[in-house]
Amino acid sequence: MPGLHGSPADADARIDALVARMTLPEKLGQLSQISSDRAPSSAQLRDEVRAGRWGSLMNLPDAATRGELQRIALRESRLAFR
Repeated sequence: MPGLHGSPADADARIDALVARMTLPEKLGQLSQISSDRAPSSAQLRDEVRAGRWGSLMNLPDAATRGELQRIALRESRLAFR
């Protein structure tokens, strides 16, 4: 059954293509989680998200910080998921 973005086969092909483009550090980053006790969205944390260092962040202080880091991951990372 086709979904919002095509058939399951189309999704599998897009996933395979994305994983093939990812570097080993980006793949490892997707497996990495951090509990952020840093200043909200510090420059270092923003740079690490941009570089694909973290796949998951816990204990962020507020929705605005979560939204900013999500935007960076989606729009400013090397693979920029647009």
